[in-house]
Amino acid sequence: MKILITGGNGFLGKNLIRELQKRAGTKIHILSRSRSEYPDLQYHQGDVRDIEDVSRTVYRVNPQRVFHLAADLRRVRDARLHRELMGTNVRGTLNMLTVVSETGIEAFVSAGSFEEYGDAPVPFAEDGPLRPASPYGASKAAASLLVATYGKSIIPATVVRFPVVYGEGQVNESFMFKVGKALTTGEVFLMSPGDQTREFLHVDDAVRAMVAAADNIVVCKGEIINICRGEELTLLEVERLIARETGKNGFIEFGATPHRPNEQMRYSGMNRKMRELLGFEPRVSLEEGVRKTFLGALRA
Repeated sequence: MKILITGGNGFLGKNLIRELQKRAGTKIHILSRSRSEYPDLQYHQGDVRDIEDVSRTVYRVNPQRVFHLAADLRRVRDARLHRELMGTNVRGTLNMLTVVSETGIEAFVSAGSFEEYGDAPVPFAEDGPLRPASPYGASKAAASLLVATYGKSIIPATVVRFPVVYGEGQVNESFMFKVGKALTTGEVFLMSPGDQTREFLHVDDAVRAMVAAADNIVVCKGEIINICRGEELTLLEVERLIARETGKNGFIEFGATPHRPNEQMRYSGMNRKMRELLGFEPRVSLEEGVRKTFLGALRA
């Protein structure tokens, strides 16, 4: 089976590649702007914002399945950068959908985000309101609606929406990455009051869910599906859990900074569709995920 992954060099993409490599007979192709770290895979340099790059790659590969992960993840407040954000997340998604709709694609799976819900009522329901509080959330919401619309009548496409995805090897400005940095360097992480809630999903479960969505595309095409446990914790509670699992304390100073403008204060989802359509359950508890993510680095 030929598979094309956009954004395959990112955190989620690298872990998806490892999951797909477990399947015999899978030929993985990557469309990315940066050079691939996987010399044994087929790499195609290109930008999803450029429909010529997309067309050239899709027609060369002729994939049966596409996993669309390419995204601009910056939580930018600078209006001058919003065009770039929308270009990648919205136009890039539309370019992919437009081109693959002209092929015999079997499954198109796109990665969404709980930031699309913004300040909507918790727990987030896939058919509930979208009230994104940031340009990033708005761009991802637009992309997800495009994919779901195509999935209803044009191609077999679906969206899996993730809460905060974390795991080993993550390099970004996320809460878990900053916690890991504080644990290993001794540099205290200056944090807001910590009363905001989040839901976390280990990357192993995230990539398993994407594969499950492709495997079950007949029943989930046109759908948007939350992938989550439904566990809502304050960041203060998460800090205590990390301290308990690692034996480390004092790595976060809560209340040292204010909440961000338009902070998303609650963050948890419903998962009925995940269970009914995919027959899927996350395997990695937050306790186990914290150990997997941080203990190896602490021993190094």
